Amino acid sequence: MKTLQERTKIFSISVFTIAVLLFNSALLVAQGNVLYEKNYSVNSNELLVVKMSGADIDITGSGNDEVHIIIEGNESIKDKFDFNFSYNNGTVEVTSEKKSNWTSWSFSKGFKIKIKVPSEFNLEAKTSGGDVEVKNVDGEMGLYTSGGDVEIDNSNGTLVAKTSGGDIEINGFVGSSVLKTSGGDIEVKKVTGDVKAATSGGDVELAVSDGKVDAGTSGGDISLKYSGANKGVVLHTSGGSISIKLPSDFSADVKLKTSGGSIKNNFSSKKLTNQTKSKFEGKYNDGGAELSARTSGGSIYVSEK
Repeated sequence: MKTLQERTKIFSISVFTIAVLLFNSALLVAQGNVLYEKNYSVNSNELLVVKMSGADIDITGSGNDEVHIIIEGNESIKDKFDFNFSYNNGTVEVTSEKKSNWTSWSFSKGFKIKIKVPSEFNLEAKTSGGDVEVKNVDGEMGLYTSGGDVEIDNSNGTLVAKTSGGDIEINGFVGSSVLKTSGGDIEVKKVTGDVKAATSGGDVELAVSDGKVDAGTSGGDISLKYSGANKGVVLHTSGGSISIKLPSDFSADVKLKTSGGSIKNNFSSKKLTNQTKSKFEGKYNDGGAELSARTSGGSIYVSEK
């Protein structure tokens, strides 16, 4: 007859074994099965078009002159979607369509398309419910999702990124960008070039150099850290505060206005034209392109980096 100590040891080993099996099963699900794999020899600066229903899209630039496509997910996805692949006239196209109006998203758990493209390539990527991620690509990019996040890393070119319900994050980009989300935050780091950012319900955090900045939110805060020559800055929020950090040699014609807060203007080289508790008009250094910041419900803070 087993002692209590022996039974406890056996029970512990059993629990550990079950935990390991569950972990490995979860890992396999997370990695996903390879459902389709395609490869096309292409030229740089051609176009990739991706239109997916419910899948995450992951695109990475490489040093090869090819487009390599892998679609991962549960085997049942093959029964729920039709997939089409083509390469014609300089355009690689990948699409998925639902076979019926099924509503259960359990079939699309772990549904992802991973694509490697030449480092210089143009992108048009759309998904109805997943995330879109792009890394190390130089080109013209249009990235769209109805319910997921958009993330761009270490890329160049022109960018339009839009999501109906997610966040937008950029970590390293050179070029002009237009960013729009209906319900999420926008975070921009290490960006050189023009930025236009708008969200209906989130915060906007920008670190930009040598570009025109136009950023707005209906319900959040705005933070801007700017470097380089002033090319024009317009910031506006209906319900939050605005924080601005500038280099000491930043030159601008300045208009700061708040309806519900205060203004703390700690920029040293300023020339006053008109000032009240809720408004400042004047110049930074010798003046230049406009710096405009206005909020209906918060305060405005300006300081030097």
